[in-house]
Amino acid sequence: MLYFIEETGKWTKAIFPFEPYFFLLCAEEVTKEIIFYLNKKYEKTMSSVDVVNKEDLQLVNHLSGKTQKYIKLSFKNMRDLMAVRSELQPLVKQNQA
Repeated sequence: MLYFIEETGKWTKAIFPFEPYFFLLCAEEVTKEIIFYLNKKYEKTMSSVDVVNKEDLQLVNHLSGKTQKYIKLSFKNMRDLMAVRSELQPLVKQNQA
């Protein structure tokens, strides 16, 4: 909820729905398989899985406008996000090596 004070001193509140999320970067050839796996395993905790194009600021030439495909995982609440993230983190570290 967001609260606002008007110039007259009147309080107003607004409900702003927010779904916490994080991004996963994976090789393009396995993106569909990873999305299928995530949907199957975490279908009750995730609210959506999307593929988005984002600029990777870690790249040396990130100012060139080159984008990469990321998987965006959205959740119903922070507890679900943290639970899934803690399960995926060892897999990500294993695959980075």
